[in-house]
Amino acid sequence: MGLKMQEKKALASEVSKRYQKAGKKERMKILDEFVKNTKHHRKYAAHVLANWGKTITARLNGETASVL
Repeated sequence: MGLKMQEKKALASEVSKRYQKAGKKERMKILDEFVKNTKHHRKYAAHVLANWGKTITARLNGETASVL
């Protein structure tokens, strides 16, 4: 049996910090470990780890809005 969604999110939150600071070789190792634990597809897992915790700021009609 795999991890529950809440556990996957907690794992992504912790692992993404290391992933975003790591070099290419270390990122590959972190990604392998994350895919093994979560059973996510590799490309999706890389996207999750690279973008976790980042916000997007958009400007519409002169007003700024942050999107999580």
